[in-house]
Amino acid sequence: MPKLAKPLGALAVKNLKDEGLHAVGTVSGLHLSISASGARSWILRTKIGTRRSDIGLGAYPAVSLALAHEKAQAIKESIKQGIDPVAARTRSRNTVEWTFERCALEYIKLHRTSWKNAKHASQWENTLAAYSGDRDR
Repeated sequence: MPKLAKPLGALAVKNLKDEGLHAVGTVSGLHLSISASGARSWILRTKIGTRRSDIGLGAYPAVSLALAHEKAQAIKESIKQGIDPVAARTRSRNTVEWTFERCALEYIKLHRTSWKNAKHASQWENTLAAYSGDRDR
């Protein structure tokens, strides 16, 4: 059975000074990480399947102790339901909604009316096609 950390209150968390991981109790695996520079962040150290994962919950004090408890508890519940929160976060970050081409075409569409003539818009399109490697345009 894992050793349970003594629950720390908000004032005790605020007064932590030493570099390293500090268990804060209440939710098993919840730690406050203090770096050498003094930066502080919440880490949930847990097992997902057979591997151990350190999941970042945000910076302290932007994420309070109470909010860190809530986030940690929610992640632990999702793990119990068979959801891998690290994989889900990676999938959502790898979703590309705006490609370079889409941004360029939107820019041209928005600025076309402010240019003096249609040739200017054509120059923009041709230049972007030439330098982005898209020769089909």
